Amino acid sequence: MSKKIVFIGAGSPYVPAIVHEIAIACNKDMISEVVFITRTEKNLSTISDFCTGLFNQQGIYPTITERTSVDDSIQNADMIFLIYRVGGMTARMSDETIGINFDVISQESQGVGGFSSALRHIALLDVMADSFKKWAPNAWIVNLTNPTGIMTYAAEKLGLKSIGICEAPYDLVRKVAEIFSRNDDNIEYDFIGLNHLGWMIDVHKNNVSLMEEVTKTENLSVLLPKILPKNIILTSDYVKFVQSIQAIPSSYLPFYYHRDEFILHQKTLKKTRAEEVLEINDDLYDKFASKCYGQWPEFFKQKRSGYLLGEALSSVVSDILGKSSEQEHIICFRNGNAISNISQDAILEMPVKIINGKIVPKYNEKKLSGNIYTLIAAVSEYEILTVNAALSGDRKIALEALVSHPLIPSIQIAHTLLEKILDEHMQYLPIFAR
Repeated sequence: MSKKIVFIGAGSPYVPAIVHEIAIACNKDMISEVVFITRTEKNLSTISDFCTGLFNQQGIYPTITERTSVDDSIQNADMIFLIYRVGGMTARMSDETIGINFDVISQESQGVGGFSSALRHIALLDVMADSFKKWAPNAWIVNLTNPTGIMTYAAEKLGLKSIGICEAPYDLVRKVAEIFSRNDDNIEYDFIGLNHLGWMIDVHKNNVSLMEEVTKTENLSVLLPKILPKNIILTSDYVKFVQSIQAIPSSYLPFYYHRDEFILHQKTLKKTRAEEVLEINDDLYDKFASKCYGQWPEFFKQKRSGYLLGEALSSVVSDILGKSSEQEHIICFRNGNAISNISQDAILEMPVKIINGKIVPKYNEKKLSGNIYTLIAAVSEYEILTVNAALSGDRKIALEALVSHPLIPSIQIAHTLLEKILDEHMQYLPIFAR
């Protein structure tokens, strides 16, 4: 049966990367209708036209609809992708700088920057939720908007059927697999964490763990520099730490493990990442407008670090909309009973299978310990508090959320940052004005 998919935030340059991989992964008769929605017409037709060409190249000829608001065009949608950015790059620049003078890491998904963007993005999701339930009550809401785990929990709290997908675990699996210098379908990769806070906790074949091989010093000396941000130098202490926890931290853990280095790096930056992305996006839109299919997707891969997002989600989409392959996917999904000593409501990033349209986590009553447990427990509670604050407009809960985050050093700083966020972004957060 053919399916209908919707992109909200369709002006994002990531949308062609997603469509490219979906078009390759899905059967030719699977996608019958695609709706592109973004608040302004700028770049909407450019992205829509380019994506239409990507579908057509794979023999897929869906009905295409363009809209600047959520309306009955989403009626009977099977899947709705959220990939919007409230406040655009101007708001992202604020997220990336708001904590610098307080020696607090600021990033669009981490710490105070992640908190700020979460409030704005949840506010818009709250507005759209009734339309989703009215026009597309059976649709899967696929969260790609940062912070993805928090957005997935917010969608669930609003009564939506929701998952979140990020390319970071997918990228980590690829990098760890390079150690074995072979494509071996019998090797399995166990991952656990929250979105942008995860670890590869085991690699095994035929129920035999290969982590001792993975964590040999000579292997880590090659693997970890591929994972660490460019501003972080690999040290013997970090290698020993990774060996002690017998887990491979994903690329976002250095925000916690190398906090001081990140703060120093942020203070010396001449441009924020948002400013860099603005320039990159202008070039990408020019190429989309000129229909550079012959250079696709190489020019995107050269420009944007998240080009793997399409690859990471295409098989998930295919399994949900079509016949399940029963392969494992690492997605953001409600904990339930997967991890016994973390809140059941927490949105974990973990391996699942999709069987007959149902998400089945790999783990059942698994227990975490040590540093991995400590960070997941703390940050998952922060995420739950953040969603509760965003949906209620309760400043006391918002302050508690910030104070609970491991990257926020004091109550006073949390209070000051909260007031700065609300002052700067109140136009997007009317619920807090009540």
